[in-house]
Amino acid sequence: FVSQMPLFFLGSLYENLIFGSDASDKRKADIGIPRVVEICRRVHLPERVIALIDQQEAIGEIALSQTEKILLGLIRALIANPEVLVMQKPTVVFNDEQAAELLRTFKLHSRNRGLYLEGALHMRRPRTVVFTASRL
Repeated sequence: FVSQMPLFFLGSLYENLIFGSDASDKRKADIGIPRVVEICRRVHLPERVIALIDQQEAIGEIALSQTEKILLGLIRALIANPEVLVMQKPTVVFNDEQAAELLRTFKLHSRNRGLYLEGALHMRRPRTVVFTASRL
């Protein structure tokens, strides 16, 4: 479940984004910085925030808007790549263009069984995305 008010803990931006991901030895490459950056760019996280991903600066020291925090919560969920992704009104704070791009990203996540993963598509389990919306 992705909350509209994501929680962050004391740690770097990267540590917060991969929180909840399966970090077992066989999947460590799946949550590397290049994949995290690609997902951030896919949802149009501002470049000034993306530039901080490989920094050790604590997330509490980074000035983030509420919209950026919500995007980071969505990014965290996409990085974790759950089989079922449930969200409540994930597009409510975004304009129509941003909301449409997020919907395309959710469709891509479902169709490709995850975003920016290596390996054959048929080897991955299907992904389901469920969300409520006040507009589409």
